Amino acid sequence: MDDSRPEDPLGVLSQEILRKLRLATEAETKEDREIICEEVFCDISGQLEQAAKERLHIHHPGPVCFFEVLAPYYYQNNIPADTLLYFCKRLWGLPYLAPTFALLLHRWLLLRREAGGIEQRQKHVNVLMYGSRQLFLGDVQSGIKKFGALFHFLSQEVVLSPNRQHLDELPAQARENVLSVVAAYIPYYHPPGEAKQVLEEFPSPYHTLAEGGHTPGEGADFLVGEVTDTISRVRTEQGLLTYLQCLKSLGGAQHLRSLKAITRLRLQSELYSLTSPGGPYYAPRSVRHASLEVLDALFPMGRRSRRLVRLVFRVLHPAEFLGASFFLLLLPVRFWTWASRQLIAAIGMVLFGFLGLFSRIRGLLMGRRKFTHGAASSRQGKQQQQQQQQQKQEGAPAGHVHR
Repeated sequence: MDDSRPEDPLGVLSQEILRKLRLATEAETKEDREIICEEVFCDISGQLEQAAKERLHIHHPGPVCFFEVLAPYYYQNNIPADTLLYFCKRLWGLPYLAPTFALLLHRWLLLRREAGGIEQRQKHVNVLMYGSRQLFLGDVQSGIKKFGALFHFLSQEVVLSPNRQHLDELPAQARENVLSVVAAYIPYYHPPGEAKQVLEEFPSPYHTLAEGGHTPGEGADFLVGEVTDTISRVRTEQGLLTYLQCLKSLGGAQHLRSLKAITRLRLQSELYSLTSPGGPYYAPRSVRHASLEVLDALFPMGRRSRRLVRLVFRVLHPAEFLGASFFLLLLPVRFWTWASRQLIAAIGMVLFGFLGLFSRIRGLLMGRRKFTHGAASSRQGKQQQQQQQQQKQEGAPAGHVHR
């Protein structure tokens, strides 16, 4: 039953989205269709303002995106969801279509078994997971968690739900696809403190509850394998550090012992590759140190031998050897340069001190000369005044007698 009404804010938003997608299907060129789909994606991934949150009765203190309120709306209203699915099918293959499809219809497709048709469910879930993987990888590469709400739904309400009902209802290939996407990005969205619990509870893609599956630790090997594959695709320092921090927290987990030999080797190889220095495409220093710490935490038995072998290879490596040789050869030159700079600086400071002292002494002498000259001038003036007074006194009686 469709409960959408023109005065319903979510209904109005849904009608606007459907209107734009209809325009995209009617566009004559592929470029116009891509522009419209990109505009729809930007609209639904934008954040609600405070006035909109109050109108929709959303009391969440943090930022809320439009898709977080539209996805439950489509889950509750089949007619708009079917219409949206129809337009998406006509726009398959466009760059922004799969992420838009995942953001708006993930609840409707995964929580309703008959949504979109059971015979087409495998294809719909594949497109849904393809778009989700793009969104999650974009979060990792940019160092944000904008689409964390989508991952939380897939993780908590589908994969790690208490009964796994919605997961077991999926076709076998679709179930494996969902588990693959969730496993790949668990280290990024889940806090490190929950890593061991997730490793224990993660289900296997090969068995359902009816088939005797969902036992503790059965999906540990699958989870670690997907994480290993994802680490090789991360290209940012912050994303790699987040993954390595979560892996480090798995140290001592009992289910790591059940990993297959090939999974262990793949993980060790990937971590070893992150410890290699160089540039510009090698991992930075912080990632190299974090990788060594992860190796020591997950595989403590070979800690000393690994460090020894790493040191030997670094010494014997041509680039490292030549770099060390040039460093030793240039060490006297660098020392002489440093010492000469220090000497010149010390001489300059001494000269500056002497100049300052000379200027002070000169100032004192000049002041003393001025004081002496002023005193002498005052004494001469007083003597002249006294002589003039004496002459006046001597000249006055003589004048009187002359009269």
